[in-house]
Amino acid sequence: MREVQSQDENIRARGRAEVQGTQHLRDDGRGTRSGDIRGHKMSRPIKLNCDTRSYNLTMRQKQWDTLSRKADELTRLTRKQVSVADIIRLCIDMHGSDVCDEIERRYRAQTY
Repeated sequence: MREVQSQDENIRARGRAEVQGTQHLRDDGRGTRSGDIRGHKMSRPIKLNCDTRSYNLTMRQKQWDTLSRKADELTRLTRKQVSVADIIRLCIDMHGSDVCDEIERRYRAQTY
């Protein structure tokens, strides 16, 4: 019983430290100081007020690097969290039908 209680106390103490900003934990469990921007975790804002679907996307590393760099720049510029997913969603909204039309055009050019 004492062992379980001490684990609970450790979890609570770690939670207090994270809330106070003294230490944030990365997904791999290593601690980083709150001043380290890479280790700092922002809370997730609710960005989509509608039904959603998830999709696992594989992309080239160069594409990811470009989008990640742009997301960081836009986050600094707007002082609001801009994610790679935000950029991808906006591109789909702005150019989705044009891309589908282009795919269809290329397919028809090959089959005739």
